[in-house]
Amino acid sequence: MARKQSTISEYDRLYSQEGSFNETWDGKISTVYKIPKYLNIFFDEFKNYKGLTFLELGAGNGEITELILRKKPKFVKRYIATELSSVGVRKMREKGIEAYKMDVNKLKFKSNSFDVVCCFNVMHHVDNPAKMAQEMMRVARKRIFLIEANGMCILRKLIEKTERNKKANEHSYFPWEYKSFFYSGKTTPAEFKISPFLYVFPLTPPLLIKTAIAMSETLEKIPLMRWQASGVHISVRK
Repeated sequence: MARKQSTISEYDRLYSQEGSFNETWDGKISTVYKIPKYLNIFFDEFKNYKGLTFLELGAGNGEITELILRKKPKFVKRYIATELSSVGVRKMREKGIEAYKMDVNKLKFKSNSFDVVCCFNVMHHVDNPAKMAQEMMRVARKRIFLIEANGMCILRKLIEKTERNKKANEHSYFPWEYKSFFYSGKTTPAEFKISPFLYVFPLTPPLLIKTAIAMSETLEKIPLMRWQASGVHISVRK
């Protein structure tokens, strides 16, 4: 409990700062490349749908949420966000986002409340990822979408051992572990897909960003290298 409160306090501190949280945490590479990459995958996933209701878990200060809503996609009918940090919830509401303070492992929504439940880099921060997965399964009617950290990436695992990342309670998982989280309850997916992507890492020097992006786009296409990518995209269909 003390560790959880310490983690929340750390995020309260980060979200209270001015400017981009993601850029503060990951450097310029985050806003230039990583987040646009997340959004491309997200929009491609739902581009053929219309009028869906979305629940985003652990939305932080709403930086990614705001970028999604700003585009006014036809596939979004209603978009709600949750966050455990009170500061994060306040920041989202200031941006006009419908946001609620909530634990991802104890969602205060009825079963099958949303067409889609999604999150961006949240599961590898929680103490009970299987419980989170089952809550996502319970609340989602149709689809679940996650961007997550890849536990197979050696460099990613080393970064998690730094004091900064320990404070954020980071712990990435292997692909089969992520899958097991969604198959651990009474309701299991009709389909589970996971694919690796992203070969850039935090605090890339600005002068090397273009080179880092070019290398990332190339390495993602090499079969023997793919699973050393730092991220994974998870798509679940009920």
